[in-house]
Amino acid sequence: AKAHFLGRIHPMQGAVVWGAGKTGRRMVRLLEAEAIPTRRLLDINPARIGTNWRGIPILAPVGLELHGRRWRDRGLRILGAVASRGARSEIRHELDASGLREGADFLMVA
Repeated sequence: AKAHFLGRIHPMQGAVVWGAGKTGRRMVRLLEAEAIPTRRLLDINPARIGTNWRGIPILAPVGLELHGRRWRDRGLRILGAVASRGARSEIRHELDASGLREGADFLMVA
């Protein structure tokens, strides 16, 4: 249901999903079914960084250009999709510190 209504409530041309684990990959599949392509996956697991999943590059969030409204201006939303305890608050903290606003620039969807 989240993926189904996500694009209707928060229009986007694509997503950057923060979380390349089981939860994030599931969200990518659900978004795909709603015609919302995932452009990038972000993760902190060194074993995943630099690889790709289903053709989607997996990048480390460190050093990415997260500041300002760059993502939203390109029609993309950053979506946090993690299940690990404490991971959501860490993602929120990182994105807040980059000047991004929850609800406008990024959403926690899982």
